[in-house]
Amino acid sequence: MTRRALQTLLAAAVISVGCLPEKRIVWSPDGKQAAVRAADGLYLCNGDGELSARIAEDVGPVAWFHDSRRLLCVEPTEVKTWDELAPYWPIESPDQWKALADQLRSEILAYEGDWNDFEFARENELPTPGMAALILYVRDHRSEGLREKLGEKWDEIRKWTVPMYHVRVYEISDGQARPLSSAFASFEDVVEIRVSPDGRNVALLVGDSVLEAGGRLFVMSADGESTPRMVAEAASMFPDWSPDGRFLVFARAGTSGGKGTGEPQLGAIVRRQVCTKDGALLAEFPGAEELASGLFYAWMRVRCLRDGRILFTAHEVSLPCSTKDTPQDLALFALDPDKRPTVARVTTRQAQPELGEGIGFFEVSPDETKIAVPGDKGAVMVYKLVSGHVETVRTGWEFEGDLPTLPVWRSDDELCFAAPGESPNRAEIVLWSEKGARPLSKQWPASVVEGFLTKENDRQGSGEPQPEASGSPEP
Repeated sequence: MTRRALQTLLAAAVISVGCLPEKRIVWSPDGKQAAVRAADGLYLCNGDGELSARIAEDVGPVAWFHDSRRLLCVEPTEVKTWDELAPYWPIESPDQWKALADQLRSEILAYEGDWNDFEFARENELPTPGMAALILYVRDHRSEGLREKLGEKWDEIRKWTVPMYHVRVYEISDGQARPLSSAFASFEDVVEIRVSPDGRNVALLVGDSVLEAGGRLFVMSADGESTPRMVAEAASMFPDWSPDGRFLVFARAGTSGGKGTGEPQLGAIVRRQVCTKDGALLAEFPGAEELASGLFYAWMRVRCLRDGRILFTAHEVSLPCSTKDTPQDLALFALDPDKRPTVARVTTRQAQPELGEGIGFFEVSPDETKIAVPGDKGAVMVYKLVSGHVETVRTGWEFEGDLPTLPVWRSDDELCFAAPGESPNRAEIVLWSEKGARPLSKQWPASVVEGFLTKENDRQGSGEPQPEASGSPEP
């Protein structure tokens, strides 16, 4: 297979779904309330759609602890001064850091040329985002002569900030949220968080260019008392814990292809032990065990079931093959490494055209008997893992912009997703079951829904028909 054919194969999913859809609604394990990543921040929502007071203004991924009493969320911020940044910056040698700052200042003062072309001689010695942090330090503590030298460029430096991402734990009680601690701070984007089954540990997928080459997978104790430790590099976006909480299972890129360029490469589904039987982090992690191999793509999803099976999405490829024989569809596969060393296809070939590339964002129901799959233009399907039956619970509809949220389960029989509202450009969050669908978000204020469930380009009055959900009244 040629590299061009591989690129075509792996690009198909991105073209199909556009920007990667987000999970903006996350229900607690007991189903009593959901965390809502709204337009203006984080809220709690009960089963009737009633919102709490706003918990935080700006949040990224969120994850519930299994006791439904604690919530973990990523809160991005901008650090404006070195004194704010210093407690989080890993300086092993203060004297060496000061020497780097003095060298940077000297090189700036000696430089003659376009500032857009300036390069610090020792930039590659700095950790990410070392150059941004060093500029902040020089601006605040080594700035003599720089204002005169830089001229208008100094105005940019004066406004310099460094992005930082806090992973914070909240205690949830009676619809109220109380911040407990900042368990972790990262200078790279935290794109996924997964709490271990016993709630003692957290896995974090970190990286600013995850879609190009995967990210770095870390593990830490949930109380923030342990230093985060790296489990793997070039890991896919959606890892998971084994049911006993001892292993992390994830897709990892290999060494072939164009690492760091977004080009395809071979990879593997691997698991690595990180904890003892009682949930304590190991002093040393043993090597990762490869369970299956195939083509790697950065948004590969892995989910571990209680019966020992590991579900993952992949392209079914037989090598060598011609470009015309290259498969274009993702499929769902399963393996059980402790029972049999083989990989089994889970989604049937008959169901594959209906499920499409949305299978890459499957969501397992709490009873682990079915999965929810987002389809084209907001469609939602349920695939039953035993029978292979596909049920379309929400047909496609026209909504300007990205999918408001991925479908998620509230319980074994209730599914939460976005559906058409009264305006063609307004979506509503609904709860669906076989008895019908009911809206949760109709009374949510404009500050909550603008840019989330509505778009600026209002197409109300376009006369476009809005299909109804299969077997359900229009919410």
